[in-house]
Amino acid sequence: MFSHFSEEGVLPYIPEVPVRPIDIVNYNQTVSNIRGLRTAAAGLESTCLLFAYGLDLYSTRVMPSKTFDVLAEDFDKFFIVIVLLILATIAAVTARLAKRKLLHSQWK
Repeated sequence: MFSHFSEEGVLPYIPEVPVRPIDIVNYNQTVSNIRGLRTAAAGLESTCLLFAYGLDLYSTRVMPSKTFDVLAEDFDKFFIVIVLLILATIAAVTARLAKRKLLHSQWK
C-alpha cells in the first residue's frame, strides 16, 4: 500500500519525537533541582562546555557534531610536516624562477 513512500526514503509517521541517546548530555545521571545552565566556548571548534547548577553541580563537554576537528591518535604528523616543507620549497623555487624570467624578459 505505501511502497512508494519506502522507495523515496520517507520515514513512517511517529507521533512522538524520538530522543537519540547522543542528545542526552548527562549520560542518564540524575541532576536534581537545576536552577540554571551556563555555557562557554571551548578551544575546539565543535565543542562547548556546559555547567548546570542548583542542588547538584554538573559539568560536561558537549560536542553536537562529534569530534570532527580532532586528529586521531595515529595521525601521521611527521608526514604532514614533510609535505609542507616540500611545498614551501617548491613555492620558493617557483618564485625565484618567476623573478628570473621577468628579469630576462625585461632585458630583451
